[in-house]
Amino acid sequence: MWQKYVVELQTALNDVLPPSREKLTFEQTSSPIDQRIGQVTLRQMGKTHAVYDANQLGPNLFGMAEEELSFWVKAQSVWNKAIPIMRPITQSEVFAIWDYEGKLLPQEFDESDKLELLLLRLKSPLAKIIRDFAFRFFKKLQTTNQPIRVIEDLRREIVEKFLAEPIVLSPLEAAENVRVAATLPDDAEADLSLWSYDGETEEEAEARKIFRRMIVKWWAWNLEQEAWKWWKANGQSKQDAAAISDAIKRAKAASYWQWIRGSRLFFWRFPKEWQAEMRDGIEFWHLAEPPSGKLHNIPMETREQEMILRRKIFRLKFQWYLEHGYVK
Repeated sequence: MWQKYVVELQTALNDVLPPSREKLTFEQTSSPIDQRIGQVTLRQMGKTHAVYDANQLGPNLFGMAEEELSFWVKAQSVWNKAIPIMRPITQSEVFAIWDYEGKLLPQEFDESDKLELLLLRLKSPLAKIIRDFAFRFFKKLQTTNQPIRVIEDLRREIVEKFLAEPIVLSPLEAAENVRVAATLPDDAEADLSLWSYDGETEEEAEARKIFRRMIVKWWAWNLEQEAWKWWKANGQSKQDAAAISDAIKRAKAASYWQWIRGSRLFFWRFPKEWQAEMRDGIEFWHLAEPPSGKLHNIPMETREQEMILRRKIFRLKFQWYLEHGYVK
């Protein structure tokens, strides 16, 4: 099957890159294991790299080590349409050689992440081959009923066996319905009895509460140290400082069980390329122009309904999710 994926190396290369300006020596050689045409030796560095003709096949990248990925190519280029140029391969071209569909994937990554991703991808099959295999496999399932019947019989056997066996639940699982019911209302407190043990005294239960408060204070203090240490090492921007202050303020107000004053993502713990979105959120894109009218809340029919609504709004304001001011 792999024969139909054989294409010239040039198809994965960028033909607008210039030739190398380094002083080098080219030696024409051949290899019994691949189609290299020679090797170049950089005079200044003294390093030697294999060279491949872009009009032929490239090297076998599967499982290639990091130092082996810095090979050179003799390729077509707009810089010299008469004769091929000699230059080193780029990381994005290696991505394209291995799997053309992943060529644009690493553009936003830094160099270390690109290299790590590349080495991992070179240890796995090409996406197009996996897709071809999956297509053939599922097409085979569609054209014959036998595998489907086997799978259906096996599924039925497993389900019937599971339903026939008694399910052993832990104390927490057995009280799951109680715990879920207790947390449904907005102002419901956690049912602490679920975390107690048989014969627990009131003094022990109270001591457990004290330890929980100490744990939360210790956690919030360490979180604050971690956040500002990151801030000092990563540019010290005003936007980061404001977001950190808001997140830490909410963390210090939290209890062991609840985010009493709301919560905010600890954006500095995310990978670098996601930190801005985790800090500021993702912009909402409208398919059409948003409505321009701004109406007040519709009056409630009864006082009880009005109080329920006010409690919900107060909760959002208390958790710093709503701010005073006009709608913009």
